[in-house]
Amino acid sequence: MFNSYTEATSHPISLIYSTGVDWFVQDNWRVTKKLTLDYGIRVSWYQPFYNYNNEMAGFLTSLYNPSQAVQLIRPELLSGKTVGMNPITGQTYSSALIGFIAPGSGNLTNGTIVAAQNSSYPRALVNDMGPLPAPRFGFAYDPFGDGKTAIRGGFGLFYNRPLGTDSSAVYSYPLVQTPVVQFGTLSNFTSAQGFISPPSVIEWQRNMKAPEVMNMSFSLQRNIGFGTVVDASYVGSFGRHLSWQENLEPVPLGAQFSPANANPANPKAPLPNAFLVPIQGYSAIAYNADDATSNYNSLQVTANRRFAQQFQFGLAWTWSKAMDWTDSDFGAVNNAVPASLFRAWNYGLAGFDRTQLAIINWIWDAPAWKSAIAPVRAVANGWHVFGVTTFSSGAPLGVSFNQVTATNITGSPSVSARINVNGNPYNLGSGFSSLQAFNPNVFALPAVGTLGDPPKVLVRGPGINNWNISLVKSIPIRERVNMQFRAELYNAFNHTQFSSINITALFNSSGAQVNSQFGQYTAAQNPRIIQLAVRLQF
Repeated sequence: MFNSYTEATSHPISLIYSTGVDWFVQDNWRVTKKLTLDYGIRVSWYQPFYNYNNEMAGFLTSLYNPSQAVQLIRPELLSGKTVGMNPITGQTYSSALIGFIAPGSGNLTNGTIVAAQNSSYPRALVNDMGPLPAPRFGFAYDPFGDGKTAIRGGFGLFYNRPLGTDSSAVYSYPLVQTPVVQFGTLSNFTSAQGFISPPSVIEWQRNMKAPEVMNMSFSLQRNIGFGTVVDASYVGSFGRHLSWQENLEPVPLGAQFSPANANPANPKAPLPNAFLVPIQGYSAIAYNADDATSNYNSLQVTANRRFAQQFQFGLAWTWSKAMDWTDSDFGAVNNAVPASLFRAWNYGLAGFDRTQLAIINWIWDAPAWKSAIAPVRAVANGWHVFGVTTFSSGAPLGVSFNQVTATNITGSPSVSARINVNGNPYNLGSGFSSLQAFNPNVFALPAVGTLGDPPKVLVRGPGINNWNISLVKSIPIRERVNMQFRAELYNAFNHTQFSSINITALFNSSGAQVNSQFGQYTAAQNPRIIQLAVRLQF
């Protein structure tokens, strides 16, 4: 005897293919002694991914016919017991089958498409994008003709190979179905009836475009003497037609609050989510599209001194801002929020944004003491100091919350309310310990029926203030033999560098925040580490 048995109806083979062809033309022209131009164009032709037998499946909204929608086994209360009922025939089942597709109702493949069975649709479920031209242009100009000043600029358009459909479309419904047999025995297993749970499917934007990135820069470079060159640049990068994923099956806001959606077997609770989605018969419908964008703007300043007079250094400082919808390909955006909040809810600082980043490196060879006696020279000479110093802003973070007693705030599992912000989180004032990263008192529980404050980023994580220093003593032994003593100090000044913050508030039933660690640093990076070594070179 068994309670439940599930088995896939087929096991398709995934042999995914794609062909890419690239060609380019490039030229470099020295127009005058002061001006040089670089220009060209690269053309890419990416074929969308397809399976060897063209059997790739997906969902297509335009094919879905509401009149052919399936019905689900509904909850009912019979003789004080919760059962599942077929709304077409009235037949009852175990409560474990509530939400499954009622046998004999509707079209099980309503809205789905299999490329091998529809010659009018592309075998990859997305159209061939054709040749993609990507021009590039750059220039370098010496305004004074003395080789000490350079004005440079450039622009380039670049395409990424679109991921497009993949093996998930090979193993997708309806090519693969997973019926469930409930409460049976091996003696009647082969004749038992299987029930299908509403499947999860993906719709691909048919005319999806290749992701593109436009990079541009403009810089002023100057040799200021002392072997040092300074460069100040604007650098920008703008992504267009980047991929994101929308949800075509969000439970509408407040749906779980509506009396019309009450569970007949328990009127105080709403029906299961499968009954509340707009397209009944599917548990989730993801829509992969090319509508995302990203923007990066920065001021970049560098200063580099070549090795001279026993000293060399490099400085790189970047002041930047990176904004996007998602940090990864086909990252999810929440389209269940009202249209007026869609941008504010989903668009904001990228997870990899760092407002300030400065890195300094240096090498110093201590001057030799030639006039000293031999034992003193042996001790005092041959010292080298190397270092790398890093200062960086922290990563953007959102602030979430939990409740001691769970309360449904939005009436929809598709949208979780965001915390309310009633002030400046960094206005700490007095009375807080040094471990407090931001003020927990400015955050509040959103009211039932609201969404809270929409921004996805509210605070920043800990930054970096790190000094790595190496002290090296060279000891010559013979002409081709040299020994080194090395002392390497990581986090040389033993700065406390925090690595994480508690960003989850906890509210009790009265709305008071009761997490005593909320807003505090919770972990630190490594303390000072000293590594000693003796090295023989020959």
